[in-house]
Amino acid sequence: MVAAALHPKVVNGVIAFGLRTLRRPPLERPLTRRGVLVACGWALAGWAAYGVHLALIVHGLGAGGPSAVILSFGAFALAWCLGFVFVIAPAGAGVREVAMVAALAPVLDRPAAIAAALCSRLIVSVGDLVCAGAAGLASRRAVRTREEPVARA
Repeated sequence: MVAAALHPKVVNGVIAFGLRTLRRPPLERPLTRRGVLVACGWALAGWAAYGVHLALIVHGLGAGGPSAVILSFGAFALAWCLGFVFVIAPAGAGVREVAMVAALAPVLDRPAAIAAALCSRLIVSVGDLVCAGAAGLASRRAVRTREEPVARA
């Protein structure tokens, strides 16, 4: 079912409908199967990195074994989704941490789970700031490059 929803014809149809509803121009080029697969691959890699970061924190706090790794991946995904849905709190502040602590309860005691949740929040926030800064610098450089006059020989 999910795979069918990610088919380019379905995605392009939904985007076209949304753009028409918002009275916006259509996409210049429709999405391709390769483009959708690449985007899904990058999304999967990102979620894997989130799971690995939490698994490393949890391991550092004393929980080991496959169940701790699996719970770390699931805890981060659950916490992120609940934080995203709870729009009242910016970036799910508080909601993500409570969900993460609850999900990690089988492998960590409460103080260690709280430490894991707070470390995770700090690491993800620093990562967000670094990426935003890098994007801002890249944008400024791109603007400067376009504004520089072309040297004539």
